[in-house]
Amino acid sequence: MKNLTDLTSDEKRVLCAEACLIKCADYGDEKFFHSGDPLHQMMWPDSSQHKHLPHYDTSLDAMAEAEATLNDGERSDYVDIITNHGRRAHWGIFATAAQRLDAFLIAKGLAK
Repeated sequence: MKNLTDLTSDEKRVLCAEACLIKCADYGDEKFFHSGDPLHQMMWPDSSQHKHLPHYDTSLDAMAEAEATLNDGERSDYVDIITNHGRRAHWGIFATAAQRLDAFLIAKGLAK
């Protein structure tokens, strides 16, 4: 497990995507991400199911989708992290996408 400060923005995005069960299909120079059947993706590489890696670090919409994958225990940890353990209960609604991404990775146990 890496420290958040040792991860680049792109590394954080990949970790988050993998935690959300988004798979990477690698076509040499091109990488596409999908949540469908990997065999289907390899057979039809131009499939409309392909998508580029979400910008979890800048998009609150992408982070809302990621947050929906948290189980109850992870959600409790996430809320503790994002609100600084309740000391700033209102702060969670003002958290940026990048701050939410960091809290998400910690709650999932992917970073410290």
